[in-house]
Amino acid sequence: MDTLVYESAENALDQAIVTRLKDVITDDNTKYVPIFTQIPKGEVFPYIKVGEKFSNDSFRTKTSYGESVMVRIHAFSQTQGTKEINNITSQIKAAIGGNYLDLSAAGFNNVVMNMSQSRIFQDEAGGSDFGYTHHAVIEIEFKIQKT
Repeated sequence: MDTLVYESAENALDQAIVTRLKDVITDDNTKYVPIFTQIPKGEVFPYIKVGEKFSNDSFRTKTSYGESVMVRIHAFSQTQGTKEINNITSQIKAAIGGNYLDLSAAGFNNVVMNMSQSRIFQDEAGGSDFGYTHHAVIEIEFKIQKT
């Protein structure tokens, strides 16, 4: 009898999110905003980071399994005012929201996706010319099934 080998969808989600957002999100000067899973030292603002993931083994049968994965996407800007960070956040939501990610190459199926929440705040010690960095956090829940 074959044993079902568990594999998390987290790496596949990272790759699919970066692919979906790459060359889509622009700053106030219509330059593409870089997307990272690890921010390079000295990176110039604005930029986006696919961040923390929280997974829950949602279901398992003899032949299949699925999980719920909450992904945090961070966006950072150092412009004065919140226009740029608001626009970047809106673009991320539009690019991801309602458009299922293709995870088939990694052997997964994106069954359900929910925009959980987003928030924008100021990191006071952000090092910009005016003393802070705008930081947006967008949380998206993905229900993933192994195919």
